[in-house]
Amino acid sequence: DVCHLVDALVCCFDLHVSFATDALLEHLATHHSVPSIDNYKDLLPKRSCFEFDLAMLSKFSDAPSLLPVVLLVSSNPEQFLRCWQVMRSLLATTIGLWHSVHESTLVLPRHAAHLRLTCQVLEAMGRAQWLQPPWDMLAEVVGELAPKEIVKVLMAVWDTLLRFPPQAGPYSPLTVRAEAARLKPLFVDNIASLAPYYSRFFPGTEHVDFTPA
Repeated sequence: DVCHLVDALVCCFDLHVSFATDALLEHLATHHSVPSIDNYKDLLPKRSCFEFDLAMLSKFSDAPSLLPVVLLVSSNPEQFLRCWQVMRSLLATTIGLWHSVHESTLVLPRHAAHLRLTCQVLEAMGRAQWLQPPWDMLAEVVGELAPKEIVKVLMAVWDTLLRFPPQAGPYSPLTVRAEAARLKPLFVDNIASLAPYYSRFFPGTEHVDFTPA
């Protein structure tokens, strides 16, 4: 498991994450302009054709080993903030990739690369506390969803990061509860596949009503 390996590296070797971040960002450096939030607002959920996003996707596709490095850097939230533009690009890219899928269900191995990128992007954001509970566990369930549902989830993550950018610090307790409530409709809409995960995502719930309003 990649995440367990990263945890072991961080704990056992006391890696200087700042050096890893420097190397990662140097490798990902590009002369292309970074799209603005307004650029993405006019585009999503359609697939991005911005040169910066295409360059990021190309680099990660050519070197899948970069994703474990991203996970390593995400173990240090302060350093991971330096990757905000890269992670925003990858999130926008994953939204567009799933939006362009024509199948109504997840098809493996055809969609394996999409799923791997999506899960590791979400995992990194959760490890860095950009996503608060239970959103930080989305990587565990995204593989249970249909492509159109994955798009909905990722768009919700996008909206969350715009409303509560990681630079603003941790959520308030009230915000944590409100954000958890926003995730419950996902389980209602996908009861067949997500019901087994409900108690993990929403512990302490005495009664679960999956009947749509």
